[in-house]
Amino acid sequence: MDEQLVKELEQALIQFFNPDTDNETKAAIEAGLLKIRQRADILVLCNGILERSTNQYVLWFACSTLESIVRENWSMIGDLEAKRLRELIMNFLQARFSQLPMFVSSKITKVLVDIGKADWPHRYPNFMAEVKALCTEQNSSVLGLNLLLVASEEFVADRPGSKILSKRKEEMKNLLKLELPGITSLLLSVLTTELNLQRQKLIRSTRCKLAFDTLIQIISWAPLKDCVSPELMHVLFEYVLLLESPYTVKALSCVNEIMEKNYVPNDLQGFIAHTAAKALEILDNVCALERSKLELLEDFILQFNHFLVILLRRHLRRLENHQSFRISSLLEVLYKYTFLQVEAEGMLACIEVWDVFIRYVEENGTGPGNQIVSPSVYLNGLSKLMIELLPRILWCKNAESLDLIDDEISEGLTDRSKDQNEPTSVGRSNTADGETPYQHFILTMVDFIVRIAVLPNPTAAPALQPLLETVTRSLNEQMSLLNNPERNIVVYAAKDCSTLFMIAGRVIPSLQLSPNTFEGVKQVISWSLDIVSRSNKNRLYTQGSHFVELQKSCLRFLRYLSGWFVSVKYHVSHQSQTNAVDCISKEFLSSSVSEIVSNCLDSLTSPISPPPKLLMLAAIEAFESYGSVVQPENFHDLPPVRNLCANLHSVGAAVPMDVKCCLLVAVSKSIIEPLKNLPMDSSTWQRAQPVYVALLAKDSSELISMSQEIDKSPGSITLSGGRSRSNFVALTALTKSVSGTSKRLKQFVSPVVVPAVEPSMNLFVAFIQATQSEAGNQRVASTCLGSARDCLDFLIQVFEVMVKEIDRDLAVTIMEKLVAVTSVPNSVATLLGFGKGGMMVVLKLMKLFGTIVTSPSASFLVSESSNVKIGVLQMSFDTLTQAISAGATSASQILDLRDIHYKLVFQILVSKWKWFLKPISRNQVIEFQTDQAKQYFVKAMEIFITSFQDATLPPATYRYNLSVFNDLQKTHNLYTIPLFRTEMLNAFVLTLMDAMTDGSRQILQDEIVFTVYNLASVDFENFFVQIIPAFLAKRQLSAQHVVFDPVTDAPAFSNSLKGFINDVKVVN
Repeated sequence: MDEQLVKELEQALIQFFNPDTDNETKAAIEAGLLKIRQRADILVLCNGILERSTNQYVLWFACSTLESIVRENWSMIGDLEAKRLRELIMNFLQARFSQLPMFVSSKITKVLVDIGKADWPHRYPNFMAEVKALCTEQNSSVLGLNLLLVASEEFVADRPGSKILSKRKEEMKNLLKLELPGITSLLLSVLTTELNLQRQKLIRSTRCKLAFDTLIQIISWAPLKDCVSPELMHVLFEYVLLLESPYTVKALSCVNEIMEKNYVPNDLQGFIAHTAAKALEILDNVCALERSKLELLEDFILQFNHFLVILLRRHLRRLENHQSFRISSLLEVLYKYTFLQVEAEGMLACIEVWDVFIRYVEENGTGPGNQIVSPSVYLNGLSKLMIELLPRILWCKNAESLDLIDDEISEGLTDRSKDQNEPTSVGRSNTADGETPYQHFILTMVDFIVRIAVLPNPTAAPALQPLLETVTRSLNEQMSLLNNPERNIVVYAAKDCSTLFMIAGRVIPSLQLSPNTFEGVKQVISWSLDIVSRSNKNRLYTQGSHFVELQKSCLRFLRYLSGWFVSVKYHVSHQSQTNAVDCISKEFLSSSVSEIVSNCLDSLTSPISPPPKLLMLAAIEAFESYGSVVQPENFHDLPPVRNLCANLHSVGAAVPMDVKCCLLVAVSKSIIEPLKNLPMDSSTWQRAQPVYVALLAKDSSELISMSQEIDKSPGSITLSGGRSRSNFVALTALTKSVSGTSKRLKQFVSPVVVPAVEPSMNLFVAFIQATQSEAGNQRVASTCLGSARDCLDFLIQVFEVMVKEIDRDLAVTIMEKLVAVTSVPNSVATLLGFGKGGMMVVLKLMKLFGTIVTSPSASFLVSESSNVKIGVLQMSFDTLTQAISAGATSASQILDLRDIHYKLVFQILVSKWKWFLKPISRNQVIEFQTDQAKQYFVKAMEIFITSFQDATLPPATYRYNLSVFNDLQKTHNLYTIPLFRTEMLNAFVLTLMDAMTDGSRQILQDEIVFTVYNLASVDFENFFVQIIPAFLAKRQLSAQHVVFDPVTDAPAFSNSLKGFINDVKVVN
């Protein structure tokens, strides 16, 4: 060994790892290190370093260099030299492993495992035997377990960039499977020995940790029958029973992984009984812990709850039928365990366990012929839990715990709304659904309580009435505290009332009308109306988020209550046939609904400060539920409804645009929903339509007027653009509200919507022309682009929902104008030049084209005499392709543009196939309609093959394009078209195989393989004789280097292709 070189190497590495060394010096050192690695005698140098050096940086350099040699050039190392190196490494590890820093020991361990990965059992037959022998010796067991852990990971890992042939990968996995009984027996021995030590003193043990890590790794991939035994399960549970051991959670992780993989031993019933008995024992031990110790078991609690969920979901029925196991005992100790939880996360995890019992009762029933052995055991246990949970979510009973949840803060805290009137929870984190941790906790618990209350089903739920009585008593107490002079008491009372109204709103609709419950429900309604009235009158929503939440809960309670009023309405209509409640009358129904609606509508406006948007929306939802769900006969004659209808558009003008849309839809539904129950020929339909049109056609009328009055002056266009947006948005909402409804309902609504279609198109043309002629006027451009987007949203919705209600000539006119406006030279490029606003217009234009083209009623587009078809093809295949290729907007926006462009091309291909190819009968030759049709077909294929070659395409878009090809083959036999088969198919296959080889699409490997198989299956002989040799020749390889097994069934082909691509990457 060159001592001087090693000394220089040591000095260079010390300087390199010094944090004060500048980047330029580090780059120079790296270049010098690379030269050393390229020396012819580098292997000799590394051997010498391992034998003599003690400097940790030099040792690291030698280890990392050896790792590179083993990975890249190991097959070129002779047998004797390979043997000498592995013996040297093994001796080095045995002598110095415990003294090495982690970054050196982990690296040299990996080198030895990589040698085993390449040579075992051929050039290194004793590798696994040596590793297991090391594990059994006290002085070397930590080294042996480290090697075993790394080997269990590396021998089965299919890492990207791995240079191991596919057959060798399969061989290694099979060899390791043969070793599993010995390995698991060894691990069991280590864990058993360590268990006795853990019982004496709970300390951390490297041996124990490594054994568990290796076991978890093996369980993750190995067949359970080869690595799990009753003895192992017993030892794992013994670790779990220690509770406070550092390895309790690891043991529980192993158990959960085994249970998740549905372990089935020979004596399944005995195993389940034993596992359940251990679960009870663990629960008893946890319940016996002191609270201070329980607070330290957060990770254990979450893992253990997960274990209980797995056990019960898979085996509850077996446990129920087991003679020696009592479900009641489990419920009792689980109840105690649940209320020992300190953290909200632990409580919610326990709720997941109880959820298994709820689902079991819901799915299996409790009536005659039910499958549950003892229904009352579950119902009693769950009811007891429900009653005890209620105080846990009330501030008056559990303020300290709830305050901890309410104070949780998230790093990613953002304002929940940009609306200045929207309240925010400052200092509170938001969940993925926009909820604070406190809101999430309360909503989860409320949902859980309600689900228990309606068991086994809402019509026969013994817990329902007791829960309502408890809620009513609590509400009575909290309502009296809302006037307390102390702010904290008022805040707590407001939060509790909010929670209680949530529960009441969910359970009351399930109640059967009876004298026992009727007065209680009336009282709760009275309280909720009192709060809404006081909040509106005194603007309590300005006094804090707790009052906003309270009013929102009351409004939602009133909305949910519509289900109860449906029962009241039925009772009024069939009073002679029912004996539920004598005092219910038609007057009670009308007066109650009138008062509720009046208070809801009062929540929309305020002369001083407008209510938060969420209150407006909640109020409209409640209003809508009475008009469209309860449907009292005289709904539109009620004073508040009559007043709203008389001032509908002035009310709409005073609220935000989206609130106005919701209000118009609510009014619309209050008219059309009752019509659904009437015969189609009923005169009520004819009487209602003029009323409907008179009430809701104002937005259409305004658009018609604007389209007639607009001129080409910037002022006129800007004014029309600003005024028209609310009209477009309102009509879009009305149109969307009848999506999925009957043809008759769409016809009923169409006189409000359809007259606005052509005026909207005229306005759109004016807006687009203004953006082009006034490109330098930012104010005009911004206004016009915004209005154009809203106009396109409306037209898209109309053609999606009401295309059959649109006259054919009108549809042709719309399409001709669309084609004309987009055919203007550079029109699309000009729009994209406006940035995001212009790009959104182009995106919506493409969506509109796609919507119309794919409409079943768009037969007019097939006409050869129509210039629409050519315009659509030019827009889709020429104009958009050129604009995207030119990069007329930002990179991120181009990705969005390409994404919807691919969808438009696919929509045209799949729905208008006859534009390109002539219909054929049996034995006829496939022909293109015209030479132009052939040219556009080729362009479509070019668009897709270019996308498959694009490494920057997002995975979701790439996946979509793959599915396009498979769909076109399925629906139109794309791959059998002579032009595609002879001139394109090979290119597509080679492109997709290139994507697999370069690793850019690793995440989509299965989808690519599926597509390649479909393409290859058209002519397997061509695939094996032409495509595979061409693919290899491109890489200067041949069948002598890599072999593709000529299999043709899908599973075998898939495995063979994956192995072939892997081997190409290794050999190449």
